[in-house]
Amino acid sequence: MNKKRRRSSERMTASDFLRFLHNAPLAISEKCRYNCQRNGNLFTGRSYLCSTMKLPKGGRLPMMIEKSGTIRLRDIPTTTRLTQEEQELAAGMVRVTHLYRSALKVAVTQMEILDEEFARLYDHSPIHHIEYRIKTLDSIIDKLHRRGLEVNIDNIYAHIQDVAGIRVICNYLDDIYYLRSLLTRSESYTVIREVDYIKAPKETGYRSLHLIVNVPIVISEGTMVLPVEIQLRTIAMDMWASLEHELRYKSDRQFTEQDAARLRLCSDAISEIDREMQDIYQGNEPQYHA
Repeated sequence: MNKKRRRSSERMTASDFLRFLHNAPLAISEKCRYNCQRNGNLFTGRSYLCSTMKLPKGGRLPMMIEKSGTIRLRDIPTTTRLTQEEQELAAGMVRVTHLYRSALKVAVTQMEILDEEFARLYDHSPIHHIEYRIKTLDSIIDKLHRRGLEVNIDNIYAHIQDVAGIRVICNYLDDIYYLRSLLTRSESYTVIREVDYIKAPKETGYRSLHLIVNVPIVISEGTMVLPVEIQLRTIAMDMWASLEHELRYKSDRQFTEQDAARLRLCSDAISEIDREMQDIYQGNEPQYHA
């Protein structure tokens, strides 16, 4: 069956156009895969601009970036003639993606350097692994709509602070606050927002330390500063958050208030385990006897 083509008289809204770009091959829908190889084993990153890098004790892995396409303005399909406004929006989105990915690379590299230095000095790596991603266009559009803002490039820069996101999974609670202290004292970055969901968990039971950090990047026009969200959490917190999201939003069964209450209890129990593991690592006396 032949699909009807959009009439030339019909105009796409800004949101429709961004979604069109999002679904265009070799354009904004580009996927990256980051692979880390160690001893012949291949660790394959998550899809859609999200990677997991294992940071083993005693060394760092070479990171190889494989791209299925390159984000370039000339690759955007133009089955219909674009207005000047749409062309500017397309060019702006290509630039947004490039700039925030650059900020992401700078921030991730700095986290690796800190972890590497700590491992050399103290024979302990505070970072278990790092995950990072660029926010999808649909998520950006939805967030602007929820805030009652027009979909344009200026509003993305001004109002969306988590376009680039890093999740740092730590071994112990103290590792989280150690990394936080390094970031807050850094002359390279400025922490512009901090929310501690570890000391004050969300009602759902969610625990994590969230930082918004301004990251300077060097581009052809000079230096630009962009916000990057950094989430710091333990392995146990990450396990709970991943399964909670799966159960709440992706499970076939209906999620009930009783389920929510049980998950809060699980979160409390996991928090106790985190503290106990910290004490064992530090050689402290046990808080309870098994």
